[in-house]
Amino acid sequence: PSGAPDIFVKAEIDKKEAYAGEQCLLTYTLYTRVGIEDIEAGSRPSLDAFHTFPVNLLHRPTLREVYQGREYYLRVLSRTAIFPIRTGKLEIERIVYRVVRGEEDPFGLNLHAFFHRQIENVASNPVYLEVKELPRPAPEHFSGAVGRMHLEMDTPAVRYSLNDAILLRFRISGNAHFKGMKVDLVERDSSFELTESRMSDIFKLHDEPIYEQACSWEYLLIPKLPGSFVVRPSFVYFDPDEAQYRSLGDSLHIEIAETGTGTGRKEDLLPKPMPPSRLPYPGPFLTAHPGFYLFS
Repeated sequence: PSGAPDIFVKAEIDKKEAYAGEQCLLTYTLYTRVGIEDIEAGSRPSLDAFHTFPVNLLHRPTLREVYQGREYYLRVLSRTAIFPIRTGKLEIERIVYRVVRGEEDPFGLNLHAFFHRQIENVASNPVYLEVKELPRPAPEHFSGAVGRMHLEMDTPAVRYSLNDAILLRFRISGNAHFKGMKVDLVERDSSFELTESRMSDIFKLHDEPIYEQACSWEYLLIPKLPGSFVVRPSFVYFDPDEAQYRSLGDSLHIEIAETGTGTGRKEDLLPKPMPPSRLPYPGPFLTAHPGFYLFS
């Protein structure tokens, strides 16, 4: 404890082992026993082996902690959600911070003396992460999502006709890496024509305690045949907590009538003539009136 530094930066990762694509949180925390006027990152480690998203720290209180027998003030400097894209033992190198120390005014006025400032470089510790491959073989419709996921969908109506287009809307949320997902929620079927999915922008739900995102998908089903059908949308992902692939979905029962209102016969679909009372030319009652010819 007598040789412990007055200032140091501690790098931590919330997992020692993770699967490829699983979210991990990399945090840098400042420990200090002296006053600090300014701190900034002078160098940053290479994170080419990860997809990264910076986390907005909404609550960063200054805490106190006894570390190795000495009391320090703590403050979180940065936190990053990282998703490994390589397997094996990965190293995250040290990060160097430029720290400006401040000393109290020797005259006891509680002012920081500018000419007493000291500038020093403080390096964090390196961290290591063991990344495992996903189990093989992967399911056929595996989306590539690794994490805790949720699926919500708007339940469509039950009865439609051959002239209708059926809108299916889904919302997926979770802590996986969304930009790397390949979503195929609805399987193509000979009974329906399936349009290409329309994907909304990915938006962030929250940063704490984990970095979580969400996105929506829309499909149009155009029926080809009348009858009763069951559509089974599913979203396949890997759950790292249970170390297995899981599927989210439900069964949608849809009934397709041959036409929307008629009997389905060809003659019912032909345009019908207008009734005589709605003909656009004058009838006998008007031509029999003497004023008709005078007006003409």
